[in-house]
Amino acid sequence: MHLYAFSRSGAETLFVVSKNSFENYPCLQRFSMTNIDAIQKQQLTTVMDRIEEQFEMEMQMYTQDEIFARTLTPAQKETPGETDCSGYDTRSKYPELLNSYFEIVVQRLADQVPMLIRYFILKESARILSSEMLGLLNSDDLDEMLKEESEIGRKREALREKVKRLGLANNKISSLWDQSG
Repeated sequence: MHLYAFSRSGAETLFVVSKNSFENYPCLQRFSMTNIDAIQKQQLTTVMDRIEEQFEMEMQMYTQDEIFARTLTPAQKETPGETDCSGYDTRSKYPELLNSYFEIVVQRLADQVPMLIRYFILKESARILSSEMLGLLNSDDLDEMLKEESEIGRKREALREKVKRLGLANNKISSLWDQSG
């Protein structure tokens, strides 16, 4: 999966959670959506930097892997003859050493890159967003953020009135029933 697509899918997940969680609070929903976008952009930059660092580190030929050690060992065990210095010439081993090292690098990157993406795009983004949302509790704008849409308030009030009228109707029917029985 392409990194930007992964980032978008992570953001989409957070957008859906935000939309469902703050459905009745449009200001809070807008705040969270804006933050999700900003956090995702920041985390995308961070993960790209980390992936570039990982590739730069792989430019140093370093490993403690046994595959590479097994390939390297036969070249070191060759003992040159008294007059023959061919044992010191490891150029013939270069292709084999590079192939072994390439296998190691591919496996490390195959593990590391998705782990970096998942950590920064999903886990860290969610942590940062959660922290920013909790920071609203100490905000002066909290009352403004928690305001409902006027339509939702009207619906809520209409439903309260219906419940009240139904309760009164239920009481009247119950009293008529009690009188007749």
